[in-house]
Amino acid sequence: MKRRKFLLTSGLSLSLAAALGYKNTIKKIFTNDEFSDNISTNSLECEVFIENNTVKFNDKFSIATSLCNGCTTFCSVRALIDNNKVIKTFGNPYSLLSSDPWLDMQVSLKDSFLKLNDINSLNSRSTCCARGSSIHHKMYDEFRVTKALKRVGKRGENKWKSISIEELINEIVNGGNLFNEGYVDGLKSICNTKKLIDENNPDYGPVANQLCILGTADEGRQNFLTHRFAQSFGTINYLGHTAICGLSMRAGEAAYLDDFTSYAHLKPDYEHCKFLLNIATAPAQAGNPFKRQAHLLAQARTYNNLKYVCVTPNLTNADSFAVNENSRWIAIKPGEDLAFVMAMLRVIIENKFYNEKYLQIPSLKSQIALNDVSFTNASYLVCKDKNKEFLKDEGSILVIDSVDNKVKKADFVLQAILDFNGEVEYKNKKYQVQTSFNILKENSFLKSVKEYAKICDIKEEIIFELAKEFCSYGRCVATDCHGGTMHTTGFYTAYAIMMLGAMVGNLNHKGGMSVGGGKYASFNGKCFNLLSYKGKVKPFGTRIDRARKAYETSTEFKNKIKNNQNPYPAKDKWFAFTNALENEVLSSSANAYPYKLKALITWGANIVYGQNNNKDVIALLKDPSKAAPLFIAIDPFINETSIYADYIVPDSVLFETWGVLSPWAAYNTKTTHLRYPNSKIS
Repeated sequence: MKRRKFLLTSGLSLSLAAALGYKNTIKKIFTNDEFSDNISTNSLECEVFIENNTVKFNDKFSIATSLCNGCTTFCSVRALIDNNKVIKTFGNPYSLLSSDPWLDMQVSLKDSFLKLNDINSLNSRSTCCARGSSIHHKMYDEFRVTKALKRVGKRGENKWKSISIEELINEIVNGGNLFNEGYVDGLKSICNTKKLIDENNPDYGPVANQLCILGTADEGRQNFLTHRFAQSFGTINYLGHTAICGLSMRAGEAAYLDDFTSYAHLKPDYEHCKFLLNIATAPAQAGNPFKRQAHLLAQARTYNNLKYVCVTPNLTNADSFAVNENSRWIAIKPGEDLAFVMAMLRVIIENKFYNEKYLQIPSLKSQIALNDVSFTNASYLVCKDKNKEFLKDEGSILVIDSVDNKVKKADFVLQAILDFNGEVEYKNKKYQVQTSFNILKENSFLKSVKEYAKICDIKEEIIFELAKEFCSYGRCVATDCHGGTMHTTGFYTAYAIMMLGAMVGNLNHKGGMSVGGGKYASFNGKCFNLLSYKGKVKPFGTRIDRARKAYETSTEFKNKIKNNQNPYPAKDKWFAFTNALENEVLSSSANAYPYKLKALITWGANIVYGQNNNKDVIALLKDPSKAAPLFIAIDPFINETSIYADYIVPDSVLFETWGVLSPWAAYNTKTTHLRYPNSKIS
């Protein structure tokens, strides 16, 4: 734009703004009338002064180390406190989420400020994201709930009255005709670990299970809520927010890792990766920990020549002109990521771009013998005539030895035949089998690349080119996915994306992908174990979401078999491998299957906001007779869900509480972050 045009345009804009009543704002922009200083305007005083390599702290302030839960990354930060009020947050240089490299714990606090003042090194910086820099204002928000509230109208009318904590406890514990709508059971009558919900279905568990607690991401207090309240109450029904966050992605990765217990989360090794394929996610903009990812991505593409591709329907800032050909965006039809990945798998298998030597490793023993870092079940034999179960001998998986073509136990084979479909003989018995790899091949070949391309709206030549490039960097490649796999085929999409990594053998390999470093024991110290104590109740029974349990293990199924009835179909779906399904809670209770809830407690949860088609969720919450006769929300604000509560219990925000947790992955260092009270509501 030419200078003359810019001046004319900006002049016109200012004239319009003035006409609309923004004279004072415009005046401040140009005159600084209300600024205390012409250069630093109204910025805060420095908390630290450094002169002649000497650190001097400003006595007006105190600085506290804490962690931010403005999002679920939970970075460690420093908070600047003035008169017991947080007025600023900034990065903590000791935190691997805020600095790279982070400071050694042996570096003194004073020396840490000297390091931060090193103007000659960008590596000395310790950052706080935009949200982390501003979220502390929530502690002093005028809309905070600071007193216990009880609804005085119908659910959802947003009419409340303040009550004392004593009244709150009395009413929710003892129940009664609390709203002139009929009798409501209190927690006291539900807290029964001896009486069964249903004598005909003892596997449902005790009456205590009729209390369900819905939480959010673990922000450092979840262990206290689950172990010190939920378990002591006796309910098996504590559910986090996983189902409306990253469950399908986590389940896909859990299937890949054969670990449905910890639901581990794989992340790329940015520092050594040569090629990164992002599907349905934008690195540094989405997928925790995005702040650390941003730093690592910028470093890798600048100094390590990392190339990365983002496959998303919309163009994001992840694709940057600043790095020229090192980044690329490929547009895709929304929701069709699975077709794209299956097309890539077909190209890789059809053209033998895969790492055959790696995929032939059949066991941990052979992995160790070959000095490798992981192995797969690609060569395992699957029986076609035994419900497609692995062919075993005394519990040991069988494979075909690539040396002599004989069927043997996997532990005694260094390299097994990878692609096989046919008949084998073992101990004088013949079996029709195919390898796991052959099953993947069979499924990826169900459609042609042309058909896949049409489904996902990506050209065939682009798919072929990308598959070839993905396999051209050896094992220094990675994939990443997150929110885009949160749909009905998300589990299969995430699993298929992980299969791309399996094709080259990037699991645990330098430049590939790995699980995070984990955390230290948080609540079981040398003197006290706060999570284990004498007389601790062990909840039992069937969860309200029917997760973690197969229908075939239920009393209902067994009784139907016993009475010669067809047990199928069940009244509703059961989820044997699923971690938690928050979205099933209300409908399960409304349908009284497996049973009806008597009380619901939400803690920082917002299930209305987090679910599609939430009008059905709202309908179940609005009517106390349907899903939750007693609904208590623990929340510092009234949100889209707690507006339908019977009671709202005020909660603390950010730096007002204790909290111990492990932040998200994307590093191989074991770490635990701590938050402690260092401010209060002014």
